[in-house]
Amino acid sequence: MKRLFSIVAFVATLVSPTWADFDAGVDAFRAGDYQTAMGEWRALAEGGNANAQHNVGILYNYGLGVLEDFATAAAWYRKAAEQGHANAQVKLGYLHATGRGVAQDASLAVAWFREAAEGGLAVAQYNIGMMYVTGTGIDTDKVHALMWLMLAADGGIEAATTKRDDLMASLTAPEIEEAALLADSLSPGASLDPLRAIATTAVTVSQPVDGDHLAHLASYHSIEAAHQGWTLIRAAHVDLLGDVGYKVVRAEITGQGTVYRLAAGPLPDRTAVRELCRRLNSRYLYCVPIN
Repeated sequence: MKRLFSIVAFVATLVSPTWADFDAGVDAFRAGDYQTAMGEWRALAEGGNANAQHNVGILYNYGLGVLEDFATAAAWYRKAAEQGHANAQVKLGYLHATGRGVAQDASLAVAWFREAAEGGLAVAQYNIGMMYVTGTGIDTDKVHALMWLMLAADGGIEAATTKRDDLMASLTAPEIEEAALLADSLSPGASLDPLRAIATTAVTVSQPVDGDHLAHLASYHSIEAAHQGWTLIRAAHVDLLGDVGYKVVRAEITGQGTVYRLAAGPLPDRTAVRELCRRLNSRYLYCVPIN
């Protein structure tokens, strides 16, 4: 029943074409009259409407008003997917991943998940992130896995938040920074460095003194943004950062160019840095010890 409710909710929230036939199909689907829904959508699907093609695929996929037929579902999903329909792309990816109605092919599943993920569909971002983690259909790449999981978490996928945090614990600070920059290049503000506002206040760039104990909080593409980032982060977590100083450290990242790392500190010792990061991480804020 829960699965069926989610399908109804999904179909009902599609951006409907102007054709009354499509809306009539949605109404019929909501009422559980799947044969009428098929009748309304089939002609539109055959006429090339991607939303209708996707919905006809759902009916065959779940055996609603027709016999369950994964091969026919895949054929309709493919027609919609080839027109850029993100939800059809991810469903076709699922069928290739499981071998239902099509040849089981993890690399094709990755290809369709990527299409949908690059279009901004959070569930596809989660799927491809996990495939990078496990090396299914693609070479294992934890940086790209983290990038996609950051995007999926930002899109509201609860499981992605847990997987993102688990993965971060196994990566170095530069790797996490690279993933955050990649995520922000696709969707600004989607990484764990959420504050990217640009200010006009000038600030000088510091270099860490050997032995400084710093906590890396975020990375920016300008000095001004780093300065404003500190103002906003400190204000949001004044109970932890109210008495803490900060530095902006310039760094060169392969493939990303010059970035400006915002670091809290210096703090008294490594233990203090780790404790600060632990408490900030518990609030879903990126924080990694530098020294």
